[in-house]
Amino acid sequence: MAKVQCPTLFLLGAADQMTPPRATRTLTSKAANAKVVTVNAGHALMTEAPDEVLFALSAFLKT
Repeated sequence: MAKVQCPTLFLLGAADQMTPPRATRTLTSKAANAKVVTVNAGHALMTEAPDEVLFALSAFLKT
């Protein structure tokens, strides 16, 4: 991850039990140009929080 230089979005579910946000810290901390967004969802982000996911993706792509 340390070699990735392009902007990177990590979109996490606050209630994700398969990949809890705390389990991503090692990876996200190594990304040089990372943005981390946590939405109110479990593992199925697009099903559980479609508007939040859309907003996060749109905001990220505008930067």
